[in-house]
Amino acid sequence: MNDDKSQINLKYLDYIDGLKGIAIIMILIFHASLAIQGETYFLNFREKVEHLSRGVHLFFIISGFSLFHSALQEGVKKKFFAIRFYIKRFFRIFPLWWMAVILYRFQFTNDESVFHFLATFFLFFGIFENAWTICIVPVGWSLFVEESFYLFFPLWKKIFTNSITSLIGVILSFLIAIIWYEFAGNYFKSSHFLAIHPLGNYYAFFCGIFLFFLNRKFLIDSIDNMNWFIVRAVEFFAIVGIIMIFYYDRVAGTLFLLPFFISSMLKQSIIRHIVCNKIIRMFGACCYSIYLFHGLIQGYLYYYEYQLFDLLNIRTAFVEYKLFITLFFYFPICLAFGMFSRALFEKKSINYGKKLISKLELSKC
Repeated sequence: MNDDKSQINLKYLDYIDGLKGIAIIMILIFHASLAIQGETYFLNFREKVEHLSRGVHLFFIISGFSLFHSALQEGVKKKFFAIRFYIKRFFRIFPLWWMAVILYRFQFTNDESVFHFLATFFLFFGIFENAWTICIVPVGWSLFVEESFYLFFPLWKKIFTNSITSLIGVILSFLIAIIWYEFAGNYFKSSHFLAIHPLGNYYAFFCGIFLFFLNRKFLIDSIDNMNWFIVRAVEFFAIVGIIMIFYYDRVAGTLFLLPFFISSMLKQSIIRHIVCNKIIRMFGACCYSIYLFHGLIQGYLYYYEYQLFDLLNIRTAFVEYKLFITLFFYFPICLAFGMFSRALFEKKSINYGKKLISKLELSKC
């Protein structure tokens, strides 16, 4: 089937919100585990739970997929596409980002320099080798990577027009990432800089773009009667992939997420039903607010967390058990805050951006 002539469902994609929910849950578990001290029951537990940070790369994959889906939905040839795109992204990202920067600045890092604040506020800290220490928002590095990718989106839209060109993009970006991690360390002292630089992360976005065109060509998420054996096979590889991310870092770990993404698209897949669970989709819908502010929430809960451990007489218990107890409270608090922030700030900011676009388009007519 020719990519240009195929059709795609442009309605709300429930599995995208579900995948975002899975991604933010992975990150919450990883970050919550960092704050818990003590002995682990499993010898390499901390090493394995660290791989849940791949949730960030799952976000990058989703972003690549969603950007092209939105572009097609709005009409790629529509007038002022680039202007519309940048305005939408600005009001989607920056107002809440600025709020997070201010809160982190005065809550935890009020001793940081004015330069650190401005570099974080205007999102240009990522161009410096010590970016990790400059940014005053713990998760800010991923915002820099994502926004730098968005900056070139009109170019990506022109380059990647079908499944073949997007596959080439995946291959080239994987090679660039491998070369970056293999050789850039000879020139840069900071290992963190290697990990948070766009060259070491863009491959995840290109994977998402490839999945978009793959879906556009084969209508993966629209088939009601897909062969039972194919569905089970994809589920099998998805489960294997999830297991393998705990054994591989960065580039390879991201690659193993792709079968899970594809399985989430299949209507008959059990994984699709899990991903599209209402609560998981609620996490996904509020993921940006949760992602930005969960560090603040964790900071406030830290003191009460250990009071709870004392109350339950589990301060000396294994880390895994304390983590389970922590997440029992941490998850609903983060979700409630995310829903509040989304309703009060995110939606209003997004709607303002839409109104501004409408005014600009009317003025150009």
